[in-house]
Amino acid sequence: MRVLSPMIGLALLTAMGASLAADPRPELSKALDYAHSMFIFYRLDPTAEDLAALLRASRNIIRLQSEREKEHLAALVKAAPDLKIARDALLAGQAIPQAVQDALDRLSETETAADDELHEDVANEMVMLQRQLSEESARLVNWRIPWDYPLPPDDEANVERLEQLAARITSCGNMLESIRYLNAADFVTTRMWRLQEFLDEYGIEPDTREYEEAMDYLTRLTDEMRVQPEEQWPDLRFLYAARALVYVGGLEQEQEEAEQETLFGFWDILECLSDPQTPELLSKLLDAMNTGAGGGQ
Repeated sequence: MRVLSPMIGLALLTAMGASLAADPRPELSKALDYAHSMFIFYRLDPTAEDLAALLRASRNIIRLQSEREKEHLAALVKAAPDLKIARDALLAGQAIPQAVQDALDRLSETETAADDELHEDVANEMVMLQRQLSEESARLVNWRIPWDYPLPPDDEANVERLEQLAARITSCGNMLESIRYLNAADFVTTRMWRLQEFLDEYGIEPDTREYEEAMDYLTRLTDEMRVQPEEQWPDLRFLYAARALVYVGGLEQEQEEAEQETLFGFWDILECLSDPQTPELLSKLLDAMNTGAGGGQ
């Protein structure tokens, strides 16, 4: 069982993800995406230059998607009168006036062309990222653009993987919450055997350096977790669980068993870079890595 390399481990300990207040997704959904992103960055084992390239790509992709969304909404607002006429005609069982139908056809063509341009721009960002990453990191990704792009994959295996990941994060979050609310005396003693059970569950053997490092990480993590404001805890619980699971390798078993030459595909990287949490996560990873490299270990 692998744990994090010292440098990326330090960075992940420091990183806490993006501002939750600006993200309307449910906390478990955010934690799933957060864990997936952390897992990808862990397995890529990126250099500072790799992180900077990933950050540039993420910011560019999110900007492109945001600009396209604003254009789309503006087009719908402008077309609202025609859309209302068409809706009323259909509800009344009448034909849509030809002038309105022509206007909606032009809208559809314009929107399709704009979407095609967005998908091409995003694909170009991915091509550029592949060229900018170090060979060690880039070779872990299958960069081939799927033939059905931009349609995202929707296979049963991916759904099953997400269900398993959600169950692990929920279970770990419950464990961390039970530690958070221990009284002062039990926090010193009971916390340790609960963390020991957690490490045992993921096959980290006692009396090893790996075990000592993992216990040190989880001790600092739960110290930090315990003092978080109560009003923020419902959101933070699953993010702390994601950090704990990423560190002990609780998200990588299927990948290891598959023994694939490449660990990730085009959609894995694109979905990660499109996540609103990713730029801040990458910024914190980069800051932590640069600080660690500058200050020494």
